[in-house]
Amino acid sequence: MQIENKKFVAHRGFSKEYPENSYAGILAALQCGASYIEFDVQLSADKVPYVIHDSELKRTTGKDGLIYELSSVELNDYNVAYASRFGDKYTHESLSNLTKIVELLSKWPQCQVFVELKRASITQFGKKAVYESIVKILGPIQKQTIIISFDIEFVKYAKQQGCSRIAWVFDEWHDTVKDQVFRLQPEYVFTDWECVPAEIVKLWPGAWQWVIYEIDDPQLALKWISKGADLIETNDIAGMLKTFD
Repeated sequence: MQIENKKFVAHRGFSKEYPENSYAGILAALQCGASYIEFDVQLSADKVPYVIHDSELKRTTGKDGLIYELSSVELNDYNVAYASRFGDKYTHESLSNLTKIVELLSKWPQCQVFVELKRASITQFGKKAVYESIVKILGPIQKQTIIISFDIEFVKYAKQQGCSRIAWVFDEWHDTVKDQVFRLQPEYVFTDWECVPAEIVKLWPGAWQWVIYEIDDPQLALKWISKGADLIETNDIAGMLKTFD
């Protein structure tokens, strides 16, 4: 079995070689030919969306604090060097707000973009505030954007507000989750390959597309394509594209 290059999603950009969710990592994924990119969004205290996974800033910025307790002015002094992985190689890499990343992606209209809204910010500010904080910013890339979240109520809210491109991420595998997927009818569903029971031969069929993460091994990618995965989310976007070129 072969995999087409367009079946790979760059997880938080080219996160194997660059700090996750960084401008440099997202640009690198685009430059190596990614057809899909996924990144995370959290809100600052003044409800400015930033591209970062954790609500706690320490892991990737090296500084203490919760993002939703700091203003956008304060966050301008933060970088996302991820020093525990990359040392001082990326100390110049600033924490990017969503506007900056949208400006970049608007130059790559062929790339589909998964924008994941994190539960910590949704819990802190509520569905309405989070949705309203991003919708205008995403305007320039609206046609290429899919709104995703682990928070199914947020995904439902986005759909109610007229967002036609939605995806749900889940980390459990049981009949209740399956029923929720069939009721929601998202464009995509995401799950961790390790979440799927080993005895599952084929993923549930439906109108949605399956995105299976987090896979950096080409043989494992082939296995999940054979089980019905439509897309494979990977940290090593360049390596996967090269392998299946």
